[in-house]
Amino acid sequence: MSQEMICRREAKRRKMNEVSHGTLYYREATGKLTRVLPGLFVSAGVALTQEALMQMITLRQPRAVMNLISALSSHGMTTEIPAYLSVALPRGVHMPKVLVSSVKTWRCKADYLKIGCVRKQGEWGSYRVTSPERTLVDCFRYRNKLGIDIFLEALTLGLRKNLLNLPNLAELSRLFHVDKLITPYIATALYEHSTSA
Repeated sequence: MSQEMICRREAKRRKMNEVSHGTLYYREATGKLTRVLPGLFVSAGVALTQEALMQMITLRQPRAVMNLISALSSHGMTTEIPAYLSVALPRGVHMPKVLVSSVKTWRCKADYLKIGCVRKQGEWGSYRVTSPERTLVDCFRYRNKLGIDIFLEALTLGLRKNLLNLPNLAELSRLFHVDKLITPYIATALYEHSTSA
């Protein structure tokens, strides 16, 4: 078994890998495999980063989108280490059970997940993550739950690293009805960025 990941459902369907359930669970019990999701195993030495975990979740739930602090971490816009993987899903859509990490699911309208999301490619496939601008807007929208400091740090780092498209940020803040509230923060951060440069 040379593959680093075995997806039992896909293997059965494609007849690519005839590994029995008993063999997989034995290898898990002996520490050679780690079960990430029901029926999905990886080699025990594989680093389960948030990006890797998101790719595996996407195999089971293609409508999932990495968002908020996890997306900030993926874009390099926070110094905070996420305590859980943050995933957005449309209302009524099932989230697969993750066995190796904490996952917080944020429910929203299905149309909202079509706005400001980018597709990234990883070792085990593609996954979706909110863009830097959409992530900032979402962090501002959820500032009462996440804290305003996370938004302010992300805004500062995004400007310093030239990760933000300001017209897109303005358009997304307008679409999500926070433009009047977020504009003073952006203006202040732009002023501080220009004076420190």
